[in-house]
Amino acid sequence: MRVNISGVDDVSWPRPVAIVFGSEKTGCSQQLTDAATLRVTIPTTAAVESLNVAAAAAIALHTRYRFNSTPSLSERTSAHALLIRLTRLTNERHLLEVVRDDGTREAHEMETRSALLHDLVHYAVENEAGLNASFYGRMASGQTYEALMKEPPPGAEALQTEGVVARIQGIAKKDAWSGVDPKSFAASIAGGFRALGDEPPAWLTGDLIVRVRERLRRVQGQWRATPFHQTLVLEFPDNRAGGD
Repeated sequence: MRVNISGVDDVSWPRPVAIVFGSEKTGCSQQLTDAATLRVTIPTTAAVESLNVAAAAAIALHTRYRFNSTPSLSERTSAHALLIRLTRLTNERHLLEVVRDDGTREAHEMETRSALLHDLVHYAVENEAGLNASFYGRMASGQTYEALMKEPPPGAEALQTEGVVARIQGIAKKDAWSGVDPKSFAASIAGGFRALGDEPPAWLTGDLIVRVRERLRRVQGQWRATPFHQTLVLEFPDNRAGGD
């Protein structure tokens, strides 16, 4: 019998499931190995030769719990297109996981300093503007994070969003909100679009800037309060007309 081999973070854990752990020295019996439908491996660094059964069990069971504690979006009480899970690994690194409405998911370890603020500003802007064809909306539709980083955004909405996010990120990075008049800031961003011969987005208003600022402050505060190896879960709504 051929047994598929998968990394522990890539397993779509079924319900119910029986997990069998072998000893560090001899592993599982041949009979159990032959009966298994999946063999799961736990990646380690070069400095770690092996894991004892207690450590392996703790990692596998926590990973299964984390997978199954995130409900599919169709099970939730309101319409959401995407769950965004941010896990603090160290002060410099975090894990970004996205869970789509169809159950597909992907995870990437990120450098916090260069990626987190960009992703949070996108989250705030796209939520408050009710967008569905920008960064998170495109991920919800099935595009991968890697593809979004490599390809220029297609369509007017995505290009407009990138321009707005860049300006807001500049303010947020310096924590310079106290000197910003929302209406004037929105007009300044709109002027930048027009100077390049582009039409500014109709949703770019002073009120939007206020709402983005407040949402961004909330999620940044939630992230600062997230302990190491714990996860902040954000919900990205289904902004399509009628939620379908």
